[in-house]
Amino acid sequence: MLHILNGVNGDLIAMEAKYHKNCFATYVSKKSTLGLAKGEAVDSPHERAFQELVIDLNAGIEQGRAYDMMSLLAKYRDILTQKGATNPESYTTQNLKIRLQKHFSNAIVFHQPAERSKSELVYSSSVNVQNVLNAWAVFKPPANENVSVNDETLQSSEIHRVASLIKQEIRKCTGIPTRPLNTQDVSMKASRQLIPDCLYLLIKLLVTADKRGGPPDVLNALSQSTNMEDDRQILSIAQDIIHCNTKGRVKLPKHMSLAMCVHHLTSSKRLIKLLNRMGHCVSYDEMRAVNTSIAEEVLAQVEAFGTVIPTNIKPGAFVQIAADNNDLNEETLDGKNTTHATTMVIYQNKMFGPDPPPTTVQQRAKRHSLQATGTVYDIEECPVRGRRPAVTDHVGSVDMEWYKDTNDEMRTACHTDFIWALLRLCPKKFGEAVIAEVMDKQVIPSWAGFNAILYPKMPKVSNIGYCPMVDGSSNEYSTIYTVLKHAQKISTVMGQADTVITFDLAIYRKAKEIQWRFPNEFSNVVVRMGGFHIALNFLSLLGKKYADSGLEDLLIESGVYAAGSTSALMKGKSYNRGIRAHKLCLEVFFRLTWNAFIAWYESQEKRIPEEPVLCRIVDCVRMVENNKENARDSVRKIEADLTELMSLFGVFKSENQARSKLFTF
Repeated sequence: MLHILNGVNGDLIAMEAKYHKNCFATYVSKKSTLGLAKGEAVDSPHERAFQELVIDLNAGIEQGRAYDMMSLLAKYRDILTQKGATNPESYTTQNLKIRLQKHFSNAIVFHQPAERSKSELVYSSSVNVQNVLNAWAVFKPPANENVSVNDETLQSSEIHRVASLIKQEIRKCTGIPTRPLNTQDVSMKASRQLIPDCLYLLIKLLVTADKRGGPPDVLNALSQSTNMEDDRQILSIAQDIIHCNTKGRVKLPKHMSLAMCVHHLTSSKRLIKLLNRMGHCVSYDEMRAVNTSIAEEVLAQVEAFGTVIPTNIKPGAFVQIAADNNDLNEETLDGKNTTHATTMVIYQNKMFGPDPPPTTVQQRAKRHSLQATGTVYDIEECPVRGRRPAVTDHVGSVDMEWYKDTNDEMRTACHTDFIWALLRLCPKKFGEAVIAEVMDKQVIPSWAGFNAILYPKMPKVSNIGYCPMVDGSSNEYSTIYTVLKHAQKISTVMGQADTVITFDLAIYRKAKEIQWRFPNEFSNVVVRMGGFHIALNFLSLLGKKYADSGLEDLLIESGVYAAGSTSALMKGKSYNRGIRAHKLCLEVFFRLTWNAFIAWYESQEKRIPEEPVLCRIVDCVRMVENNKENARDSVRKIEADLTELMSLFGVFKSENQARSKLFTF
């Protein structure tokens, strides 16, 4: 361009130069001419007034304040009048808005209220929904009840602005997939993840602000924990708001699970419709469509795998299976033909990290009822005839080394029980040492409470998946055989070679007969008895062993149990009472043994530091009473300190067991 101008000596007329159309239009536009006419140069009164307004506006925006354009225009006109500008009343809000946009760019936001007659609001773009909710929560109306019109307008404007921002967040909610429905999607944890933080915070402040006492800590409200009842109510209200705002298009855990639960309990179409009209659950047709999709998923899994695997059970972690009877016992005229089914449950340790997506089949068009018919579990015949297998062939095949005290787990458990009994006793005299401090009351809890203090948290969380019911009584060999075959199929789909399945005592007996009858077919199956029934069997064995020893009379004469209850627990038919009775006897026999140990210790030449032992016991008792969080460390420490004492106690028991069969008993 400069080269061309130099060629004509700058004579644009001789070159017949023309303006660019867009540049010429901008040059002669009304906006440009008005700006020049108003004299908005750097040194003009308008520019000086605008810079003064910007200084005041900057301070307020940095503090998170909001301004309306009419107030800013009035202030700008006053500054123009002070600066000597001519005709300041001719300056409009549109002109001021353009200048503010040019100056602040993206640092400010203009918000137009729903009522177009009201002025626009100006605030910082860094203000988010939580800041607005916090400001609204700590907002206190004036003490005077005669609130002015401007204050009411300001409050309505703020409330409308908060509602608009929450609506924008609600539009981002996606809901849960319902074809098929995953059991993990209808939990409280899943509900919390779906609800926007701003909506959750607003309802939480409304529900829990008065319960805590004092002004609410809105800045840390999201991170503060709430009790289960309050959290359930907050999530319920929040899901109702989302359901109403989206006209039910977003499927939420509460509305889906409530409809299915009510239908399962009552089978009432009218009740579901009533709850749907009140906005508490999905429609009856939608609920039937979800149930149908679950049934189609089950049938599709049967076609693909030959069995049913719940959607929350995924390959990767070891699975165990349990089966038990499920007797409904309906009211019939003659008491016959009631439902006797069998249910299988799959247990799997929760894997580390986020859960992988469930494996599902592609769903067809939405249907309210099943189009195809079929069975999930076909009962297979099991020819169990003839003589039962000899049980004596399997006697001695179990390795008993694990049950000896040479095992680390067994040794640790025995030491913990010894320390518990010693802390409960809290001896004041040991050898020649005597402590003056006397415990007025028992502060060490019972055996179960003591172990709950030592192990307060569950080490692992399990996923539990429920399979469809097997239409067959669990007393039939064919039903048990079918359950074992499907357990093998489930383990195969999960990618594990062995199958572990748990039964109660009655089913376990027949399952072992089937396994003994078909050893090659079920060689990779481990049939277990449930822990509850194992404990009942041990209680029964203890009752038989001590049947004529006077233990039953001791429990009756001491007033611990009545005669009928004592007879039942000695037979292993009352779990809670039996466990309590044997724990009481354990502590009683330990105290008698301790008194005999003290007499034996005084006759021995080998001595241990006596007074430190008593002091450590008292210190551990105080730690368990006052500082339960560190009780486990204190017990482990005293276990190391009392190693010599426990060794002497073991020597005492060994000598007396060798000397007296009654002591061994």
